[in-house]
This record gives sequence, structure tokens and C-alpha cells, in this order.
Amino acid sequence: LSNPTTLRAAIPITTGAYINHTKLADTNGNGSFTISATIIDNINVAGALLNYTVNNIAQNPLTPSVSGTGYTFTIPEQSSSGSITYSIKAIDSYGQISYLPAHKDSVYTFRYGTATNIISADVYADQQIKLYPNPLNNELNLEFVSSPVEFESYRIFDMQTNEVVKGFIGNTKKVIINTSGFIKGVYVLSVVKFNGEILNYKFIK
Repeated sequence: LSNPTTLRAAIPITTGAYINHTKLADTNGNGSFTISATIIDNINVAGALLNYTVNNIAQNPLTPSVSGTGYTFTIPEQSSSGSITYSIKAIDSYGQISYLPAHKDSVYTFRYGTATNIISADVYADQQIKLYPNPLNNELNLEFVSSPVEFESYRIFDMQTNEVVKGFIGNTKKVIINTSGFIKGVYVLSVVKFNGEILNYKFIK
């Protein structure tokens, strides 16, 4: 009789490639976006792809540049604000497929956008929102000209892209943001709509 241990040792144990990646955070920039991952396998990684969408429109999958177990994907520069979803797919030498996020239909999402509107008056207003005062003292008033249910949340960044404060908007016509702890300088307010659109404004403290 054959030794069961020998039989088990002759059967390759395949569990699929292991993918390690830190999700991209929201950003005020609009490209290009570098997505890095570590992909390892007990035998060999045969290939990897990054599937992604821009504002819910599917794009051609990206192949990575590879250095050892490091895989780097580069999403091209975008021309406007919006959101990107993405997932990483790896294939081992036995054809087993691994995904990150773990479920093949799951995705990561991050928002992007360039601040293009500069508040240059005491009260700034466009067709969607109204911001005042400028320069700031201890608070920033944000009023919604259009329906407030279009807006999801806001974030404020300094010019080094550090997030200073964030919050949810909810079903309200006006939000008052406490800015008493801000140091003097230029900031970017990002207002996120439920459809993924991002409105960005620069203001002064």
C-alpha cells in the first residue's frame, strides 16, 4: 500500500495568490493615480490586472509594472472631478484567480477633483451653493441654492492636501462649519454630491 503522506505530498496545494494593498484615499488631485500592491503565491504569480471605472464608465483593464512582489498600476490623469472604482485581480500558475476586495464583484472607491473656484468676494455664490464670509473668522457658512438632498458630505483640506475637517450634510439648507482652530492660510472645501460629482472651492482664513 502507498504511504498516504507520500500521496498527499504529491498533490500540489493551491490556494491562489495573496494580494496586499492599502485603499487609495479621496484626493483633490485629478491624476495620475498610482495603485500599488504586493502579490505573492506559493508557486508563481502568472499575471495581474486592475479593473476600474471612472464616473461609472468601465475603462480598459490596466496591466502593472512589476518589481519582485511589487505590482504598480497607473490610472491616467482625469480632466474633471468625480469618482473612481477599482479592483485588483491576480492569477497564479494553476489558473486560480484571486481578487481584492475579496469578492469578485466588490470594488474600492475614491473621489478626486481639482479645486477650480476661488472665493474672491465676501459672499460667494453659484448655481448650487453659497459660501461666506471670506476671509474666515471662526466659522464658514455653507448654504445650498439647489436642493440639499443632492449633497452628501464635505471635507476641508489645507494646501498640503491634509484633511482638516469633514462632515455630513444631510437634509438641510445650511451648514455652519467651525473654523476657529484653523491657522491662517488658504484652504480647499470639497462638497460631494450623491451622484459622485465633487465641487471644490478655495477660501482664505
